[in-house]
Amino acid sequence: MLATLTATAQRGDIVSDLQYAEYLVNNGKGALAYTELNKIISQSPSTHYAYYLRALNYYHDGNAKSALYDIDQALRRRPNS
Repeated sequence: MLATLTATAQRGDIVSDLQYAEYLVNNGKGALAYTELNKIISQSPSTHYAYYLRALNYYHDGNAKSALYDIDQALRRRPNS
């Protein structure tokens, strides 16, 4: 897992964007998390962790079908993860 977003983190690179998205997912900010994760995935479709986080967000929302799809996408990008 990525470290929790700190107040000093700079947004704009993939790592800090993922940290911010992880913060949103873990703190019940689902709608914002979807927006951030969709942006990350569209800019960098090979980022497995974005799919994992979006799957977790779908799971929290009770959307098992989409969660399973995104977990599958994450595993396709990093099978040993």
